[in-house]
Amino acid sequence: MSFLRRQPLSSRQKTNNLFLAVLFFILLTLTLFIDPRDVSALSCQFKSTTGYNCPTCGLSRSFYAMAHLNFSNAFNYHLFGPLLYLSIVIVFLKSAGEIALNKKIRIAVPAKIFRIFITLIASGWFIFWISNFF
Repeated sequence: MSFLRRQPLSSRQKTNNLFLAVLFFILLTLTLFIDPRDVSALSCQFKSTTGYNCPTCGLSRSFYAMAHLNFSNAFNYHLFGPLLYLSIVIVFLKSAGEIALNKKIRIAVPAKIFRIFITLIASGWFIFWISNFF
């Protein structure tokens, strides 16, 4: 079984890839230049209302730290921030690669393994969030 399959892109796939590539390029560029600690609009409304961190509290600061290769701070701000940041980089590179090659690149992962992985990540994220209450 091949883990990498190449199929021609449809018109809709080209549009979707362009959208993802531009969106993630902007996001990754913003994380390089905008320090979230200096932007009051990025403050957490959930935390200001309830006094508790939301599940995404610290992601902006974690992304900023990752963009500046400060891995220890990235993990300190949010345990899953570096994983999410790297996922965004991978999706950006995949989308840009598909646009450049005009081919669909699909990494074949068995559905059961993918579901287990997603369940573990979601469970870990929830446990991490709940542990912040104590």
